[in-house]
Amino acid sequence: MVAIWGAFVQQWKVLSPGWYWLLGMVANVPMVAVFAWIGTQSDRSSVVGYLAIGVFLMTLWNQSSVGIRWSLYREAQQGTIEFSLLSRAPLSVFLFGKALAHAAAALRPALVALVVAFAITRQPPVVAEPLALVMSVCVAAIGVVATAFAFTPLSVLAARQLDPIVALRPFVIVFSGFLYPVSSLPASLETFARVFPTAWAMDAVLLALEGGPAEAIAARLGAALGLTAVYFALIYVLFQVVERRVRVSGALIS
Repeated sequence: MVAIWGAFVQQWKVLSPGWYWLLGMVANVPMVAVFAWIGTQSDRSSVVGYLAIGVFLMTLWNQSSVGIRWSLYREAQQGTIEFSLLSRAPLSVFLFGKALAHAAAALRPALVALVVAFAITRQPPVVAEPLALVMSVCVAAIGVVATAFAFTPLSVLAARQLDPIVALRPFVIVFSGFLYPVSSLPASLETFARVFPTAWAMDAVLLALEGGPAEAIAARLGAALGLTAVYFALIYVLFQVVERRVRVSGALIS
């Protein structure tokens, strides 16, 4: 925990000053406004609420994934990665603290996206199960951090061939259920989308908005948390490979 907190504070100090965070807030406003306007064309209040929460989580994922993906490269380019390796804590733990800082910084544009969405719709959504909705959004946010964090070891292992990694980002957005329930996709695509924890969490969001059965909400939240745990386990394994490359071959970016 000490290593995570120290890395978080160090990265937060880097991200807080300057105009970086302000540009992130403004950049997503036009896209969010369009999605929110689309939501107003439906006569279902749950659609407006679903899209507002969806654009919040989508902005959180989009902003944090970019920063997290490049955090390890910046460490290498600035010559500070060596100090991280002197720590007894694994590289994955150190970078997880930095990932949390990027996610925390991404909350600012994500909250702006949420405000813009509600400003466009001009009506608060009717929430049938407020407690279940809060739990669903929290679980979805944890899933967002897990999927965004996965890009860090993948980017390193891909070395300079980053095009396939960058190309994955639109697929994550499309299949994560941020803008529509993945159950509306064709069966084959829905099966693929179910590998993302946010797809299950967003199902729970919709059920909470519309007053779905508590058992169904709990089942989807359980599936989302289970997949999130799998993601973190895979990330840990990938970081073992990355750390072996750094400590043995000395090549982080080849």
